[in-house]
Amino acid sequence: MRRVKIHIDRLTLDGFDGIDGQAVGRAIERELTRLVAGGAPLRSGAVDRVDGGTLPLPPVPTPGQLGRAVSSSVQRSVRGVGKR
Repeated sequence: MRRVKIHIDRLTLDGFDGIDGQAVGRAIERELTRLVAGGAPLRSGAVDRVDGGTLPLPPVPTPGQLGRAVSSSVQRSVRGVGKR
């Protein structure tokens, strides 16, 4: 069994006024847990910052939709970290 530790110090959601940030955070945690448990490739190492870029979202996303999109972006960003 592998141990994975992901620490998100701060999540900035520009342009999402009125969205429940705590619900988005919980959705991100659930989705990252699902991705890692499902065998998503991750490498050891640290990432100072992940820029999610433009995410494919509906005009008014739910916290769950936003959390899944952010999680996918994070997973893509960290899968090559520390790779030799």
